Amino acid sequence: MKRREFFLQSALALNAFAGTTKKTASDRVKLGPMGVPLSRLAMGTGTNGSGGSSNQTKRLGLSGVADLFRAGFDQGVTFWDSADQYGTHPHLKEALKGVAREKVTIMTKTSASTEKEMRAELDRYRREKGIVKTHGTSCHTLDALKTAARTPWVQVDLARINPAGVAMDADRQTVIFVLRQMKAAGKGIIGMKILGAGKLRDKADECLQFALSLDCVDCMTSGRRAVRNWETW
Repeated sequence: MKRREFFLQSALALNAFAGTTKKTASDRVKLGPMGVPLSRLAMGTGTNGSGGSSNQTKRLGLSGVADLFRAGFDQGVTFWDSADQYGTHPHLKEALKGVAREKVTIMTKTSASTEKEMRAELDRYRREKGIVKTHGTSCHTLDALKTAARTPWVQVDLARINPAGVAMDADRQTVIFVLRQMKAAGKGIIGMKILGAGKLRDKADECLQFALSLDCVDCMTSGRRAVRNWETW
């Protein structure tokens, strides 16, 4: 399947499962208190991402991941998701050789654990990607999610959410309750693990319908990888 066909199908999938309100992958969303403009769907690159690599980098390599970013851009997916721990900064750089930097919104993460490490990484990120427009957290425990909800510094949060509670910080009702607190505080929320880290990919329709129906999720990120055929995660 050609890259344009693949991303067109992704966009149509979001539209098909949006319920009564038409929603597509390329919808323009303003995220959080800074109103950062981006597409409703982010091009994810961190399936099993750790230690400087991910399924995408291992299977597709530099040019393959860059090609995925450009394919998403061709279909209006202008929100690109990366991280040092995925090893995808070079792939972003390669993709930007064919796309104007000002036309995409880039998200990245750090695993820094000290102020010195954080300052060094922020300086490098600014050199590599430009101005930091907003900041926040990626939460992987319920305590972290609750702390992010009540912390003014957190402008945006990456939260694990899906209808089955797979790979989430707590049960569905508890997580949604906290996310609504975040929204009430004016924070932007990006849904992740929408398909339960791939474990719910046979229930993609249900998962997309659920995520799109939530009043506490602004947009979402989903990783893609190449197997025998293209598939959406």
